[in-house]
Amino acid sequence: MSSTNRGGQRSESDNYPTPPWVTHRLLDRNVLPTGGAWYEPCAGEGAIIKAVQQRFSMPWYATELRAEARPLLEKVIDSQRIHIGDCLVPNPHDPDFKRAVEISVVITNPAFRIAYQVIQTMLRRHPRAYLALLLRLNFISSAQRHQFMTTFAPDVHVLPNRPPFKRWGKTDSPEYAWFVWPPAPRARKVGIIDVLDLTPLEERRRCSPQGNIEEDDED
Repeated sequence: MSSTNRGGQRSESDNYPTPPWVTHRLLDRNVLPTGGAWYEPCAGEGAIIKAVQQRFSMPWYATELRAEARPLLEKVIDSQRIHIGDCLVPNPHDPDFKRAVEISVVITNPAFRIAYQVIQTMLRRHPRAYLALLLRLNFISSAQRHQFMTTFAPDVHVLPNRPPFKRWGKTDSPEYAWFVWPPAPRARKVGIIDVLDLTPLEERRRCSPQGNIEEDDED
């Protein structure tokens, strides 16, 4: 996800890999269970999956819109657990329909314009799972989503460092946070707001292929 160059169609421009440190800062909080299987519905090339696997190993399922991403995903998880298609459309490969394993966590970084649909779809399909989405912090402030956000309030884990997208170059302009919905019953008026740990500049540079993250990229 990125705030820039997001057109009206879902396309290759929606492929904005998530730097591993972004996922690691959420995992540092130990708010997600490590048992059961995890599911990535907007998997891209598997950046979030790889970041989680750097910490601990568990079964994964993945859905990705772009067929060209399959070879890279197959290097990360079992090819039988990859579905190429739209995660918003029911399909026989979805782990919720197969009932092969219990999904304990759904985690993803969706395109902003479909994020609300992804949330609603995944909450409905996986009522016993934690749902963790990387979103712009201003996702909270919306008249369209007001009723939902005040009925199903998430826990919001704010990243104090702005992530770089576009192959992990210059940092993006808005602030980001991990929005986490616990398993059902999900209805609640209030969640927590938690500021995650800072990520050292050297760690962020190691996650950038060009090593070009600069201190003055951020406030």
